[in-house]
Amino acid sequence: SFFRTFTSFKTSLEQRQAWPAGYALFVFSKDNPVRKLCRSILKFEVDVGKGHKTKVFDNIILLCILISTVCMAADSPLANPQDLSTQIIRAADEVFAVIFIAEMVIKLIALGLIWGRDAYLKSYWNWLDGIVVMVSIINMVSSSQTGFLKTLRILRAFRPLRVISRNENLKIVVTTIFASMPPLLTLVIVAMLFLLIFALFALSYLSGTFYTCDLATSPALMREMGKDFTTPLCMPDSIDQAAVSGGLMHGSFDPLLSTWVGNNSGCPASHNISYVRPTSDTPICIGRCLPQGYSQYMQPEWLCPKGLTMTEELPAACPASVERNISAAEQRGLDYVDAMTRQLVLPCGGSMVDANGQVVMTGKNMSCADLFCGEVDQETKWRCSAACKSAPYFCVDACGPGLEGSAQCESCLMECEAQCRCPEFCEGLIRDAALCLEQGSRWLPTISQSFDNIWYAMLTLFEISTTEGWVDVMYSAADSMGPYVQPKRDANETLWVPFFMI
Repeated sequence: SFFRTFTSFKTSLEQRQAWPAGYALFVFSKDNPVRKLCRSILKFEVDVGKGHKTKVFDNIILLCILISTVCMAADSPLANPQDLSTQIIRAADEVFAVIFIAEMVIKLIALGLIWGRDAYLKSYWNWLDGIVVMVSIINMVSSSQTGFLKTLRILRAFRPLRVISRNENLKIVVTTIFASMPPLLTLVIVAMLFLLIFALFALSYLSGTFYTCDLATSPALMREMGKDFTTPLCMPDSIDQAAVSGGLMHGSFDPLLSTWVGNNSGCPASHNISYVRPTSDTPICIGRCLPQGYSQYMQPEWLCPKGLTMTEELPAACPASVERNISAAEQRGLDYVDAMTRQLVLPCGGSMVDANGQVVMTGKNMSCADLFCGEVDQETKWRCSAACKSAPYFCVDACGPGLEGSAQCESCLMECEAQCRCPEFCEGLIRDAALCLEQGSRWLPTISQSFDNIWYAMLTLFEISTTEGWVDVMYSAADSMGPYVQPKRDANETLWVPFFMI
């Protein structure tokens, strides 16, 4: 094999008495004066008292490493390059780079690169030194400040680690740590299995529950209106370049009467189509734009504009109260930000059930799926149809026992399938989440952690195992009422408080 051939070749070279045996870099023999000088530099020692000696060369390099590390920590990419202190620090960095290059050259000549008992590459610590030096060389010869070379300069952060190779006690500590890795890996696997068990349990009950309505518009949720309430909406008859607008709520909630009022009159002229979901678990969609390149579907520029290309287009950080002239380029940037951050309340597919109990496509012209994704392939339609028939939350009540062929079930499945065909742009919401968005508020995460999938669940449990944020997670779990349902204070404290405390 290749490895056996290479080993045999290496052995034959090491046993040779003539060239290249004993030569460094195939050039410097053992009696070469340059190589003798390099060896004497490495071995030169001074007496520090009490019979102890120390190598001068290693201590000088150690001092250079420490000073270089301090300079690297004091430097900043945002520092003014014309500032005197910045110029001194960056000039010192180049000086130290030259010193480290000289150190590497001296070692290569004295020890050799590959062949020999103490060859340079036979020490892993020299590998670390060599990588840092090569990065310094690239940094010196390259003037590029972007791309791969800029990323490569991050490896200069390894420079402080070179201290380890010059301190035997630190070497022993690091070697011991690496030697203990295999037994520790077994313990890590056992700990991850325990985390996985608890993560699966939490995932089953807490997935999609760490969300709440911000109540910015005092919306009427299920606790005020009952679990079957859906918000009456007024939709535009179409959405085009002239007017990009989602649905508006028809009427308002009267907290004194605990009822919905004001929806007996007709919708305004700009939103003259009445729309209402047949059941509370029929999804309403929130349409959002994505930056170009993040999806296979292409939207018209009047709906989702192209990204900004000039710094002049970036909106200023000045508050709205500051009077100033806004350039045409900045106005394009402001329009872009508005378009990319707006949320359009839209029917997912546009179907609803009319007064006669028939499914009608009242909102087809402004459906989220058609607006953002258009027509999709037949395979996607079949996949979404199968997924919605077994969806864990959507259409569970609409297609309950005895309602499988009803109009409300048919309409709900159509909306579910439409949302499934365009999930990147159209987020389907039901129950309290849908009521919250339909009435102008926002459905937001309660905390940054979640149990929405197994990865998030294990990450959350790992984080709280360090006692970081476990109280917030426990409170959110104790308040949870279920997916798409507004949390209620201490609704499940008897289950989740002991779970997270244990």
